[in-house]
Amino acid sequence: MSQYFIIHLFGNIGEKNKMEKTIENINKIHEGKTIFIIGNGTGLSLLTDSQRDIINNGITIGCNASHLAFKNTNYYITGHLVHLLFNYHFGNCECRIFQGEPIFGKNEKDLLSVIQTTHRNVVTTPTNIVKDITQETPLSGAEQICFAATHIAVLLGAKEIVYVGFDHESPNHYYNYDPFKGQIKKQLTELKDIYKDDNFAINDINDFININVEPRSIPGAWGSDPSYVPKFYTDYKRTYNLLKDIFHHIKQYGIEVTSIEEKSIITKAGAQLKKIEEFK
Repeated sequence: MSQYFIIHLFGNIGEKNKMEKTIENINKIHEGKTIFIIGNGTGLSLLTDSQRDIINNGITIGCNASHLAFKNTNYYITGHLVHLLFNYHFGNCECRIFQGEPIFGKNEKDLLSVIQTTHRNVVTTPTNIVKDITQETPLSGAEQICFAATHIAVLLGAKEIVYVGFDHESPNHYYNYDPFKGQIKKQLTELKDIYKDDNFAINDINDFININVEPRSIPGAWGSDPSYVPKFYTDYKRTYNLLKDIFHHIKQYGIEVTSIEEKSIITKAGAQLKKIEEFK
């Protein structure tokens, strides 16, 4: 990452949402509560306003580009810089968790409300989920954002974890559909204008467009090769088996695992099915 990118990024964020947090000081602060984890699956495009209101009234963890459907979340987690920029500029979040290269200094982390994990804290094996954490404890889930968000919910003290928008039945995301499709294109245009003088940011944004929004539309960006298989075509069987292991593991802590979508890998992997209205 270029020095200019760091300066340019944090030159745009001002004092918004200034807050210092660490993994340790969010531990168990929602003990015994229901926590909603919000993904990017197609099911989010089907939610009604009243259903979104029910979720917004709870404790929420947003993932990746969830801010279009749920602008306000208590927590947010991603491993992609472009998603972090999205959430900062267009979302509203009390605490962000970034899995990736430790690129942020203390001042930048405070301004972004970011908990910066390090490679030491990120492991692929998602079944190593503990309830008590120190700075040395691995945060599970580098392979799938769903795994990492689940570990965060466990650390927060969840009694019940409710998954929203994790169908894993389609390569599409909810923002591939109206009305979110127009919104994400508009925000991408605004982001590209904000970071127009920074090649690192522009390349990251173009990659996101080429993979997730308008596949192969930008020559030279990641995925422009016609033979390229998009990264979101993950190994379904592996993800299913890992989810089964995760759910079995966290149920030993007395945590309920719930899905609001019948046609979802979450439900198939062992989550109980509930209607959103049951959380009023």
